[in-house]
Amino acid sequence: MPGAKQTFAEDIDKQGDIIGVYYDNDGTHGFIRRADGVFQFFSGPDNALPGGMSANGLITGGIPQDRAFIGTLEGAVMPFYVREIHSPSGLDINSTGEVAGFGTGLTQADRAFFRNANGRVRKFDAPGAGTASGLGTRALAIAEDGTICGTVTTRRGRIHGFLRDKHGNVTVFDPPRAKATVAIAIARDGTVMGSYLDSGVVWHAYMRAPDGSFASFDAPGAGTEYEQGTMLKGVNRKGFITGSVIDSSYVSHGYVRNPNAEFELFDAPGAGQGSSEGTVPWRVNDHNEVVGVYYDEHLQAHSFIRLP
Repeated sequence: MPGAKQTFAEDIDKQGDIIGVYYDNDGTHGFIRRADGVFQFFSGPDNALPGGMSANGLITGGIPQDRAFIGTLEGAVMPFYVREIHSPSGLDINSTGEVAGFGTGLTQADRAFFRNANGRVRKFDAPGAGTASGLGTRALAIAEDGTICGTVTTRRGRIHGFLRDKHGNVTVFDPPRAKATVAIAIARDGTVMGSYLDSGVVWHAYMRAPDGSFASFDAPGAGTEYEQGTMLKGVNRKGFITGSVIDSSYVSHGYVRNPNAEFELFDAPGAGQGSSEGTVPWRVNDHNEVVGVYYDEHLQAHSFIRLP
């Protein structure tokens, strides 16, 4: 991003358009990088910050301390309010324009919301959600049928995954042996995916099938000590998964896992090879193009796109 000090690519559509945020001397800003490499910026309210994008290029995000929004690849911003929620932000949007996100409720706890394609907004809390600051419900992903997944933090500080079906029914879950669970992606067949921490505080990736059964995996080279391991970030409609593997030296590397459970590991050019440095993918589109962030030897963040 020209003039940026740090850049964070967040999502990519099926055409290769990318959204994200960048930091410069004037603060934090949102950007759109079109598939041809041309940058665009959001018009309308100041500091519209994108959070997610659909396969067909619809954008959602938040306007700090104010409203959430739906946007277009041309930079248009259409804000909307979520009653009784401060700083709401859309984290994901599907191809019909349905949005999932969260903000801060009246008790300072996180509260999730769903906005349907007609503009109606509903707030919701997963069962067991805490009601104090740092607790509550965060909606992180939405499927084409309106199914939502995310995390719920209880009053005791335990973090679980949740699934909200299109009828509004919420199921809280954890993979076997999980001490903390993050649900961050939904596959085309309804499988919920994410990462969990075990009793040794090591990360593993998991998949929860529609029947409620679980499978987990670790990418090659994953470390087995405190806060090392495998993190899952995104899945495309063909079943290719991306995420990061934290090795025994606390260096992050990217991976792509195909539907046959075969892995490709990669490092973005310029990525550092020291502790807390490396490559952190975020999303993969239907052409298996991966976007994310890499941290250089000075721990500065830069965005990348990896072509198949």
